[in-house]
Amino acid sequence: MEAFSAVFAIFSAYGANFLLGIVVAPLIYADAKKLPVLFLNTKPWFWVVCALFLGPLWTALIYWAIHHSSFSNREGVNSSGHS
Repeated sequence: MEAFSAVFAIFSAYGANFLLGIVVAPLIYADAKKLPVLFLNTKPWFWVVCALFLGPLWTALIYWAIHHSSFSNREGVNSSGHS
């Protein structure tokens, strides 16, 4: 019974965050595959790993700010990644 309570404590602390990451990570990955160039030439899997292990909400917010917000400076980037 003691082992079960330890597992439950770990899951309640990290499990919900990881499960949310499993939902958010594929959405970020699909969007990252559509963009011609990502920040610092990162790969889409980088954002998936961040969403799973560093926190899905913070990762989604940072990803959006860098790639889709008005201060992301993506207006002059064409499909080849050059301005």
